[in-house]
Amino acid sequence: MNGKRRHSEEAWAHAKRVCRLSARHVEMAKKIGMNPKKLPGLVPSKSQPWKASVGLFIEECYVKRFPAERPTTIVAEPTAPHNSDRRS
Repeated sequence: MNGKRRHSEEAWAHAKRVCRLSARHVEMAKKIGMNPKKLPGLVPSKSQPWKASVGLFIEECYVKRFPAERPTTIVAEPTAPHNSDRRS
């Protein structure tokens, strides 16, 4: 293990479920070297509206650590009502 402590896949699965992370977020967190047992403590409560979600926090840390490798964020755009040939 080269002196580094590896975290179990079970801990990562728990963090993914509790923090509502995508597989990409988990991969980025592993690459940065985050501890999966600490991630649930970063989840914002309802009284912390200023706090970013854990997924966004991981992305920000990743960009700071690896500025050349920006992740491609897919943001769902709100869809406008489609005016097709519907008859009311």
